[in-house]
Amino acid sequence: MQWFYIINEQQHGPVTEAEMRGLIAEGVVASTDYVWHEGLGDEWVTAGSLVHQFADQPEPPPVPVPEEGIVEAPVFSGDTPNADLMQHARSALKGNWGIADGALLIHFASLKVLGSIDHVGGLFFIAVEGPFRVGLALIFLRIVRGGEAPGINLLFKGFQQVVTAICAYLLKFLFISLWSLLLIVPGILAAFSYTMTYYVIADHPGIGPLEAIARSKAMMYGRRLKLMDLYCRFLGWFLLALLTCGIGFIFLIPYFRAAHGAFYEDIRNAPPITKT
Repeated sequence: MQWFYIINEQQHGPVTEAEMRGLIAEGVVASTDYVWHEGLGDEWVTAGSLVHQFADQPEPPPVPVPEEGIVEAPVFSGDTPNADLMQHARSALKGNWGIADGALLIHFASLKVLGSIDHVGGLFFIAVEGPFRVGLALIFLRIVRGGEAPGINLLFKGFQQVVTAICAYLLKFLFISLWSLLLIVPGILAAFSYTMTYYVIADHPGIGPLEAIARSKAMMYGRRLKLMDLYCRFLGWFLLALLTCGIGFIFLIPYFRAAHGAFYEDIRNAPPITKT
């Protein structure tokens, strides 16, 4: 907006509004002097009559600083860059590495023990793997969402939906196997399509296994390559973990799980990508 002003019957301008504020603040333009801009129509007005417009602007409040331990989430848009999701995962894990590693260790050890039982080990594995995966989804979603710290009890909360979790595990295995009978690529694509199933169950306790798989498939349509890119970003970390004789996996697996949870958090409320 361009301003003009009259001093001693001489017209001056144009100047910007910021410059006009400075002229009034310095006393160059008095309150009785006439000013004008295109929004005032055909009349000049005194600067004093616009005191409300030229009043000192309030100072903005201080820039908020996150409290220690509170994770600032990225603006999840449904297409947040994977690098940003990984950065958020690292930030979210601060103070949560212990609970993440503890839950993963309990999961791994339980499956090892149950799988070693003769004759019925495989049945026990099937009975607990689905609920454990729902429990891990709950823990890592709590981590990436910030706020209240997760507890190890969340790992066992998946057993409250034991039938849904077991059925989802078996149906995923069946569907991926059937797609793999065609060629290896359809099987891989199916695996990527169903990868959000346990997060969906964790977020929607009353959902059925087929509906959870269907929601995962709808969420992942058009986003499988992006998830594949996220996985590929961990290849270098995987090789480094191998070079440490496996010690690096203590940090890598929680990091990967948290990034995977952040991926779900990014797309869960995003509009589905429609087929063209």
